[in-house]
Amino acid sequence: MLWTIRHLWPRASRFAFNCYRFYSILIVRNLNQPITILHSKEGVQQGDPLSMLLYGITLTPLIKHLKNETNNQDIIVNILHSWYADDATLVTTPEITSKIITILTKSGPSYGYFVQPEKSFHICTAEQEQHSRLIFSNNNLKLNYVRGHRYLGGFLGDESEKIKWLQPKIDSWKTAIKTLSKVARTYPQSAYASFTNCLQPQWYYLCRLTPNVSQLLMPLEDEIKNNFLPSLFSLPNIDQNLRTLTSLPVKFGGLNIQNPTDIAETAYNTSVTSTKYLVSSLLNNTNFDFSTHSVLIKNTKNQTKKDQNYKYESILASLKENQTKQTCDKLERNHTTGSWLSTTPNALNGSILTSEEFQDNLRIRYNIIPKNLPDKCDGCNKPFTVNHALNCKNGGLINL
Repeated sequence: MLWTIRHLWPRASRFAFNCYRFYSILIVRNLNQPITILHSKEGVQQGDPLSMLLYGITLTPLIKHLKNETNNQDIIVNILHSWYADDATLVTTPEITSKIITILTKSGPSYGYFVQPEKSFHICTAEQEQHSRLIFSNNNLKLNYVRGHRYLGGFLGDESEKIKWLQPKIDSWKTAIKTLSKVARTYPQSAYASFTNCLQPQWYYLCRLTPNVSQLLMPLEDEIKNNFLPSLFSLPNIDQNLRTLTSLPVKFGGLNIQNPTDIAETAYNTSVTSTKYLVSSLLNNTNFDFSTHSVLIKNTKNQTKKDQNYKYESILASLKENQTKQTCDKLERNHTTGSWLSTTPNALNGSILTSEEFQDNLRIRYNIIPKNLPDKCDGCNKPFTVNHALNCKNGGLINL
């Protein structure tokens, strides 16, 4: 690896050399016993931010060798192979795939790459499987034959297999939402932060990689509307207007608890558009210019953001129709009063709110009466409201 980095990426070679010139030391702590020291004597350290670059550059000579070998055998037609770290993907006929794996198995070890065909998957239809088995068996290759399989967080293959693969994920997310709904009754701020920062990005990532999943995510939306949001607000149920409002970003007066069925198509289309140049380079075997790719990603993100902002403004405008001036003013003020929602609860920074503080602020934000308000003001004996508490000249709140 270090030799390849030195020749293909000289500017980073000293840094890579300093990171991997010695064995990495792993310290294992044992309870009431001396520590155990392990030396990692090969491979890129897991978690190293440089690892993906080191993988890609180190495998470049092997990929070039593979291309030269396939050119020599005149099998370059109708073949696409892409690499992500050490995961190789081939899209071609079984005959060509068999030849390439044979070459890779023979030449890979000299580059430090050891192929394990028995751990590889061949995606094909039921009609193609018998022919594929015959081709691979002739070269003594034992592969796993499937109709579809996970690939880099997404899925390749048959639509029905995709649903089978996706269902356990959806069930686990539903269980997680139910758990957070129970947590929200006592610790609403922690539940909200966990949902928006940890759980929600998981299915958003899936939507970026996998097409036609919006309807499959409907159970998640039902769980959010019927369980999580009522627990967060401490309400028996949530009406559709409030659900629509909470799906908006915080700076648009919402809670950024998005509807999974609404974001799926936009997330996928944005991903497809932003990677269009990269995909074209792979399909047409043309030179890849990283600056062009970066500009396309930046422009796509900016355009998507503009489109989304226009959509959010339209939703807000429709929600303001037939509403009182007080409600409209509150929706306007919510644009600039949401920093307490975006702040991660942290005891060291003093940003943790009690359940009463969080839910009272949440209710006031959406014009819902806070819980446990007294019937009468303790200062003037008038009917007690939030507005009265902020303006009464005799009440305890002003004196406090």
